[in-house]
Amino acid sequence: MKVSMLNNGRIVRLLLFLLVISMTIPETTAQAKSLEEKGQIVANSIIQKYESSFDSLDLVMQKHYALRKYRILGDSSLFPFIVQDLKVTVSLIEDDLQNFSDSAYIAEREADLFEKLNPKTRKGRERRALFNEKREMLFYLNFLYNVSTFSDYNLHDSNSIRLLKECVQYLQRVDYESFLTDGKTVLVYAPQAVNYVYYLQQLGVTDFRGTYSSKFREIFNDSLDSHLSKRRFRDKIYGLTHIVISASRYYQEPVDTVAFRWIFNYFDENIDRIIRKTSSDIVAEVGICYKLGLYEQHKPLTKCIRKIIKDYNKKHNMILSTRGNSDIAKGEHRNILAVMLLSWGDRLFEGPDLSLYHEEVFDSVVGQNVSE
Repeated sequence: MKVSMLNNGRIVRLLLFLLVISMTIPETTAQAKSLEEKGQIVANSIIQKYESSFDSLDLVMQKHYALRKYRILGDSSLFPFIVQDLKVTVSLIEDDLQNFSDSAYIAEREADLFEKLNPKTRKGRERRALFNEKREMLFYLNFLYNVSTFSDYNLHDSNSIRLLKECVQYLQRVDYESFLTDGKTVLVYAPQAVNYVYYLQQLGVTDFRGTYSSKFREIFNDSLDSHLSKRRFRDKIYGLTHIVISASRYYQEPVDTVAFRWIFNYFDENIDRIIRKTSSDIVAEVGICYKLGLYEQHKPLTKCIRKIIKDYNKKHNMILSTRGNSDIAKGEHRNILAVMLLSWGDRLFEGPDLSLYHEEVFDSVVGQNVSE
């Protein structure tokens, strides 16, 4: 009798265990679906907020937003803003090429770029100190950025091919490697520096990605994490995300997870600290890196998504700054990143291909030069 009751007890416990398991699996799936739906609601609200006030953003921000929305969602409705920015970019490139050996012209351009480094912020002060003795690098880096931007739009007409070929020849005359792999540059300018490193490789100018990565891992060695201030820890994570993002050609293609295993392992091991110690911008970028690495149903990625949804402010229909600022211009970067993470689809969109606009772009440049 006792044996029978004991067996019955075991059977009951087994049935209860199976019942719990059977209830847990669908619940997990439902929770994942619910999280995705919540994320899409947040993303749609942010999109509506920004696009209803799009005219209040300057052209640089309009292009920044429009380009990222296209590369994640394939939305071409904002192409006119990208084309307008391209016209400005081509005009600058043409002017720089014509004056590449003019020291007075370069001095004027670098002075203007230097003044844009805000002395009221930590980053601005650090960058002023970095560039103070090498102000010409501001001109050369800006030229590189513009050429990289131009090359992304698949313009294959004779004017574009001629322009890009000439640009690459001029880029090869500049010693970018010494500056971009210098320890001081990596410490205070890591996200931007790695962008330039990858631009040079992707344009076929030079390739020192390995040297840069080695210097980054030396400056931000994991063994030194406990000594990093909160701000410098943010710099490290921001620098890591930009290595992955730059390798993807800024959201145009997935990345090789084997090559960047050291970065993804670091994110996995430090995800709670990243969420606790960094900003919405950086958490969103970490989540985007996981997406670029084709990670799905990955616990650290889910934590990033939950954090961004939690940071969403229903009253203002956007993600506020860490200080509660609701200015849409100042918040454009973090909010389009949130949209990207929460709206990520099954594919990425290259380009965009603006070959149909090449006559409009170059005609506007000729017109500007004539008027001047």
